[in-house]
Amino acid sequence: MFNIKQKIRHFLIKADVALQEKISCEGVRYIFRNRHSDELVIIFSAIGNVSYNYRRALIKSHRDQLFIKDAWAKGVSYYLYEEGRPYPQEKTSKFIEKWLKKKKYSKIHTVGSSKGGFAALFYGFKYKATNIYAGACQYNLGDYLATLEHKEYYHVTGNAVNDKDTLMLNRALASMIEQNRDAPIHVHLLYSTEEHTYRDHIIDLIDKLDECNIAHTDHVEDFPEHSMVGGPFKHLLMDSL
Repeated sequence: MFNIKQKIRHFLIKADVALQEKISCEGVRYIFRNRHSDELVIIFSAIGNVSYNYRRALIKSHRDQLFIKDAWAKGVSYYLYEEGRPYPQEKTSKFIEKWLKKKKYSKIHTVGSSKGGFAALFYGFKYKATNIYAGACQYNLGDYLATLEHKEYYHVTGNAVNDKDTLMLNRALASMIEQNRDAPIHVHLLYSTEEHTYRDHIIDLIDKLDECNIAHTDHVEDFPEHSMVGGPFKHLLMDSL
């Protein structure tokens, strides 16, 4: 049985190679899997060399899948800013809105881990997703980018580290959640209590979700390094979507 499943998966992955990256009229780079479904999964990318995360994890999903690449600020715009200008957010928003007008989906699910998890939450709340799947995501974005380890990414603001921009980035996701107080959106959080993201971001994120009466399910892991989120998050997606 396992060999048959392997062969099916191999066939699907091989067939999926035909799907090529496209560029929308808004300049957004994306890949779309058409499953002729009335549900849409929107997947956002994390920091790193992989352009479209979790393609294999969702290869057998029967839902339509829209993979959106962060093609601005060297892949670290967080789909928000490049050199202080908000056009990554404007272009991504316009693209998603156009896509949702093409077809009336009954449910929208947003997906991503780390940077992609931030975007999944931001755009999931913005477009009233049914489910949001976020793995070991950032919440206090300004604090995260202002650290010595990630300071090279602070250029998204167009400035050197400063309190005003740091607060603006910290408020980006908090404000979006506050605008959706009591909304029937279900957030699925996957995180490890053994790595810094839990202390620096997840605790505050959970507090904000509870404050705004947003339902969430917590999948608690114990991996020691942030970079290890991909494995367990992939399995969560395979089981759920």
